[in-house]
Amino acid sequence: MKKALLLFTALLSVSTLAHAQDFNQQKRQIIQKIYSDPENGLLLLLRKYASHDFKAVFKEDEHYAQGELGCIDYDVVVSGQDLNHKEIRRSLKISMLNDGNVGVSYRNLGNPANLVYVMQCRNNQCLVDDILDDGSSFKDSIRSCIANN
Repeated sequence: MKKALLLFTALLSVSTLAHAQDFNQQKRQIIQKIYSDPENGLLLLLRKYASHDFKAVFKEDEHYAQGELGCIDYDVVVSGQDLNHKEIRRSLKISMLNDGNVGVSYRNLGNPANLVYVMQCRNNQCLVDDILDDGSSFKDSIRSCIANN
């Protein structure tokens, strides 16, 4: 009985590890895709891989703005409005963090940037749920801006 339980536990551990590795690979691929194609707009690519709640932030801002500039007045993917895509791609480093999120560092127009992509994985699919810039939540800052205006 103990051997069967031990075998079951070992198989479960291997399965869980494989599942986590699959998610990590999926997360890394999503981030690589977001930074891969400036012609289509990095923010548009981000929205393609955004969770339902993260997409809701963009919709809330569009509704708030009513055709004008809303609270999203920069590209969170590059932490600014202007970008040198070649410099970003050349310097882009992606790392898996212990909490399951993805760290991204790069240089843009000579300035270093460090972001954390908060990932949400369900039903074998991972999506971006938020971006932290210096520990500050993009979702929270946009929702706060909308609420205070």
